Amino acid sequence: MKRDEHLLAITLIVVFVLLALYLIIEYQMQTPELSTHIIYILSAAFVLFVFFINKHDSDKREEFPVSNKPFTRRLKNRGKKGHDFSSKTTKQQNNHNHSKHWSTTKDKNDKHWFSLEKEIHDLINKKRRQHGLALLNWDRKLSDIARRHSQDMANNGYFSHTNLRGKGPTERAKAKGFHCSKSRGTIIYEGIAENIFQNNLFVSTRKINHTFPYGRKNQSRIAYSTVDGWMNSRGHRQNILTEHYDREGIGIAISADNKVYITENFF
Repeated sequence: MKRDEHLLAITLIVVFVLLALYLIIEYQMQTPELSTHIIYILSAAFVLFVFFINKHDSDKREEFPVSNKPFTRRLKNRGKKGHDFSSKTTKQQNNHNHSKHWSTTKDKNDKHWFSLEKEIHDLINKKRRQHGLALLNWDRKLSDIARRHSQDMANNGYFSHTNLRGKGPTERAKAKGFHCSKSRGTIIYEGIAENIFQNNLFVSTRKINHTFPYGRKNQSRIAYSTVDGWMNSRGHRQNILTEHYDREGIGIAISADNKVYITENFF
């Protein structure tokens, strides 16, 4: 849930409790038996309300900390000509085979959810196109870095831009040999930007008789809910719509408890 929705929920709960107390006190003085029925009814309504709030809070996301975002610096005297950062990644994108078919029997431990990664990538570019921005190229190396982080979160049960060894996006990228600096005109951009999202493989995380009765989400539902979640968050939206990013990598991993960890790296 978004922050405004949380505040609304808390306000409604407070109003609900105050109303319940008023009715209990009012009717207790008149008819004790009636006040007992009111307590039962209000308790049941409160339980249903809490269930509704939890049901709509199954997707979880974390905004990228501002302190870890890439930074820029200007060159006083520009030296050598800047490198072409897009030609190689464009070729990699064309050679990267993404199947659009989503298999509902796919092994959740498969490390390469290319089809879902590609659909999210296409949705991100759709958002950029709507805002008049250049499309992002698919970068295999960034995707591998993102996928390793998603797998690490899924294996170790945490959700953060900083891994258990204290490394953030840029540190993780440098450890894999990714060059985290590029220049545009007199400006040098340094560092990797990152969005992460935790989705769910099934419609509901609630089990009944050791099964998920509400069924499994299809690929598009996971993709759209992820991108919508990012676009509704200021920090994630800023990453997606940053003009000077020209490539991205997306990596997905599924945990043993059916959580879908999605990492998106920009450069």
